[in-house]
Amino acid sequence: MGEDRWKCRFCLSERKQVKNKRYANLVQHIEKEHPNWKEEIKIPSSTEKERNVFGWLDLLTGKSTLPYTSCEDPLFLQYSRLKKMDSDTFLQYAHLLVASVEEKIKTSVEEKISKELPDKGGLMFDQWTDSGNHYVGLFP
Repeated sequence: MGEDRWKCRFCLSERKQVKNKRYANLVQHIEKEHPNWKEEIKIPSSTEKERNVFGWLDLLTGKSTLPYTSCEDPLFLQYSRLKKMDSDTFLQYAHLLVASVEEKIKTSVEEKISKELPDKGGLMFDQWTDSGNHYVGLFP
């Protein structure tokens, strides 16, 4: 959108911001057309346990060189806001995260391949030997 054009995230209508009125007309639109906007934008809050698990996953994966047992280390915990977590529990959550990401990647790749490949097709396979060298040919 342009500098003075805005799109409502609720109804997707375009609004123009009136100069010298700041955001008054945009706020009026929200209050008039979407009276329950405060309820509509509430994001479900995460629990303390969820924040703790995410904190450990964020800290101990990726670019970190810390061992995964850091979540049990009393000295490390002394300087961290995260709560203690058993290292086996951490590994279970890490495996669940990896499995979830792998499934999303697999689904995405399958969708892209199915869009690219024709409904029908064939495959030809050939093999031969020449001067002691073995060759295999695969032709789509």
